Amino acid sequence: MTLTLEAAGFLQPWESVEAFEKLRRELLDFYQPADAVERYSVDDMIRARWMIGRLTVFKDTMIRLQQRKFNPGEADDPQADLLAELACIKASDNIGAMYDRQIARQRRSFKMAQDTFFHLRDSAAPKNSPKKREKAA
Repeated sequence: MTLTLEAAGFLQPWESVEAFEKLRRELLDFYQPADAVERYSVDDMIRARWMIGRLTVFKDTMIRLQQRKFNPGEADDPQADLLAELACIKASDNIGAMYDRQIARQRRSFKMAQDTFFHLRDSAAPKNSPKKREKAA
């Protein structure tokens, strides 16, 4: 599959072009931007949603690596096992806290782009449309 301009500058080498293009197509089909400005908002939603998936993969990978690094049971010393297990829990907690902050940030980005999209869509509606009449009443 050839890279779109959006994918070419955004995807990491290990990420699936097909999965990104599927997400992109689904969101574009769902929101159906009417012009370039609405399209920018949808593009922001696409990037935010992709980042949420990327962060989830990152978190899972980091926790697995920490668990390998601090592998309880390999030492003959029970105290060393306990310290290794505590280090693994602490590392996982740190990764989890970082993940939670970044996920919250990406969710806010998605919501902000979505709000912008709907604001643009509402402001572009004709003055006599049912939506505009309902707000005026």
